[in-house]
Amino acid sequence: MKKFLPYLFILFTITAWMACSPKTAPSTTDRPALKTDQLPDIIALGSCNDEDRKQPLWSAIIDQQPDLWLWLGDNIYADTDDPKVFRQKYDKQLANPGYQALMHEVPMMGVWDDHDYGLNDGGKEYTAKELSKKEMLRFLGVPKSDPVWDHSGSYQSKRFSRDGKSLRIILLDARWFRDKLLRKDGVCQPNETGDILGEEQWQWLERELSGEDDLVIIGSGIQFLPVDHPYEKWANFPKARKRLFDMIDNSKAGQVVLVSGDRHLAEVSKIETPGGRELWELTTSGLTHSYRGEPKEKNRYRVGPVIPKLNFGVIRVDWGLEQPGVELEIRGENSILYHQIPTGS
Repeated sequence: MKKFLPYLFILFTITAWMACSPKTAPSTTDRPALKTDQLPDIIALGSCNDEDRKQPLWSAIIDQQPDLWLWLGDNIYADTDDPKVFRQKYDKQLANPGYQALMHEVPMMGVWDDHDYGLNDGGKEYTAKELSKKEMLRFLGVPKSDPVWDHSGSYQSKRFSRDGKSLRIILLDARWFRDKLLRKDGVCQPNETGDILGEEQWQWLERELSGEDDLVIIGSGIQFLPVDHPYEKWANFPKARKRLFDMIDNSKAGQVVLVSGDRHLAEVSKIETPGGRELWELTTSGLTHSYRGEPKEKNRYRVGPVIPKLNFGVIRVDWGLEQPGVELEIRGENSILYHQIPTGS
């Protein structure tokens, strides 16, 4: 028996290693395809997901029975220009059992923020964005036939339509083309002449908004509406923010809802644009870690509470009405409902 002990030890070691090693990352063919001839009734969304932390929200998200999942950035925490690190971190997330359960059931779209882009608070100066984009699109399972592979940046859209009604989801890239972020004593300052999207993306966005879709959801890693807090936000680039609102005002779209992540808290904001359009924003963040303590920052446009806990967002759409009814939700562990509001209120 003694002579077999070394072999038994080796067999045990190999078996233990295989049990602890991440499962093979699912291929694109393991995921449900986006069906653009159907209208999503329930859209779940989230951001700020550290692949090394516990991920307690996936089962609660699945319980909502979403028709679509939207990643809104910081989908992993890479902060690197090393392709091996990107691949390792994305594969670790792909191997997470809770996430796999969602991924096998629910079609997905997504865009990055800064940590999964590869550079904290990074913009156009980041030099490894080509490889970063490749790894993100692989992670999302985006088919090679999708137009996002053929242009600079990760911006993308999908139009869903049925029975004469339509939804367009637009995900903006607020990193690839973004000009310098200005700071003084650690506080973000307005870059009065700076841009976020770059002319190529602006022209694309104008074309995307030229249709007469009943509902348009526009996503970005950073917040659109808040102006008071000292961190990253569209308001740090006032010229770009105004251009976006003017473009929405001049569009033929029906209702427009903005969605964002980044902040490690959740909240709903609302403004009236210069053109008189009511514009809502659902910010949902984070999936694995959230604000420490009670946020004291102001948001003059906030509607309802600020949620400094693990959270995800849900958008529910009633397509049976003449104009689609839209309800925004913020939920947490065990599907607890923190905030719920119809956009018409």
